[in-house]
Amino acid sequence: VLTGKIFGTDIYLFFPRHTEKKDYLARPFNYLPEEGVVFKYTGDEIIEGENYYRFIYSGDFDWTDSYTFDVPKIIGHDSGVILVEPYSGILIDYKENWVSNIEGGKYDGNVIENQTLIFTDDSRKVQILESFDIKSKIILYETILPIIFLIIGFGILISWWIGKRYPENIKILTRTKK
Repeated sequence: VLTGKIFGTDIYLFFPRHTEKKDYLARPFNYLPEEGVVFKYTGDEIIEGENYYRFIYSGDFDWTDSYTFDVPKIIGHDSGVILVEPYSGILIDYKENWVSNIEGGKYDGNVIENQTLIFTDDSRKVQILESFDIKSKIILYETILPIIFLIIGFGILISWWIGKRYPENIKILTRTKK
């Protein structure tokens, strides 16, 4: 079962199928702290008649260890808004802002990064189509196929019960030797 959780923890790497209207402790981006960030559920949003869940996150992080070379202490503020299709857990829309500052020394307070990441309209469309595809497969595997197998099982059970109860109604074809 795809839960979205990092193995052996209560931290999510991405949103699970059947995303709920609740806050999630997540670490979906590789530079965020290992202990995760709280993604707060803030409401529903309807796009083209479909319902999506909106989550926000915000925090100050020490990004020094994310660099592969020696740097002074780098503190960043990161915040974002994401939309998740609740059935599949697919991100539909994404906007993130972050600012990195050097802390201490002669560069104290210098901004070294100030960026915004967003999904383009084409990215959103692709994500929506992907979520519809996954949602339809989940509905097929979790609802439709089990109902079909249940109906077939009941049919077999009823046939067996009728045959057991009324054996005279069942004609057995036999071959005779000449």
